[in-house]
Amino acid sequence: MKLFTVCMRASLAIMAVACMADAASAQRAGSNPGNREESDARREAEIMRRTMAREDEQFRRTSELRRSAPNRPNTPTLFLPTRKMTAEHKRRLYPTDAERASLAALLREDGAGLMRLLPYTRCTADPRILHVEPPPCLEQVPPVAGGGSFYSFRKKKHNVAPQADIALHENTFNVGFMKHMLGLLTTVGDVPLESVTLETDAVRPFLKFVPAQTQQETAQEFMRSRAWLKSPGYAYGPSAPVRENATYVLRAIAFDPNGTKPKDVLVAFRVTRKDRDGAVTIAWKQLQKPKS
Repeated sequence: MKLFTVCMRASLAIMAVACMADAASAQRAGSNPGNREESDARREAEIMRRTMAREDEQFRRTSELRRSAPNRPNTPTLFLPTRKMTAEHKRRLYPTDAERASLAALLREDGAGLMRLLPYTRCTADPRILHVEPPPCLEQVPPVAGGGSFYSFRKKKHNVAPQADIALHENTFNVGFMKHMLGLLTTVGDVPLESVTLETDAVRPFLKFVPAQTQQETAQEFMRSRAWLKSPGYAYGPSAPVRENATYVLRAIAFDPNGTKPKDVLVAFRVTRKDRDGAVTIAWKQLQKPKS
């Protein structure tokens, strides 16, 4: 009985300490909601990076199998059914004619465009599996690389890594989301896209960084020269929240799988429309010719 009493007292003491610690932690989090939001954003970005890394590795292995298949004797070729682009897919994936007409002057410029980004979804088609019926969620995903959640400013089309420069996930723009990519972006604010140039204060820090010829050297130089990111009034990072009528500046550097031949792009873009489901229409322009 005495031993039971001692154990109970010890347990109550431990629980009291734990509760005090939780309360203190909650008080710290409540006193600074910005830290909590930043932590949540980092956690979401890390989830997306891990998911994309798995899908990138799966795509790489599938591509290797397809390349080696013709060299195997008596190996039948399997042609998977191609999903068709529906009217609903087109409505979600492409800007409207009215939007294009309103930005006709921008679209006549070389190195400019208008595109749509759809929220990232984990509903994807595995090319190694032949489904009798596709997953129901797949009907909502346009049959383009990345499902419309990734875009390459260099290729001017929806694409996945290593071509993609930007991704949309959980109401957040992401860059540098794969291991062979580096990227940063910043929010300029509600300013006209045409007013953003290489002389804009928010753009100048991007110009100070010169990538090396390999990914490892570039990453090392990037960490050594973080001081070039210091600019009063602007925050630079691998992600930024989506805001309608906001203008952003992005720089993305992508390497091939061997970690060489960097492809560099610097663009300004503006969210001209944001839908209830999180999809956005984006007008963009290159601030300098892509380097590769």
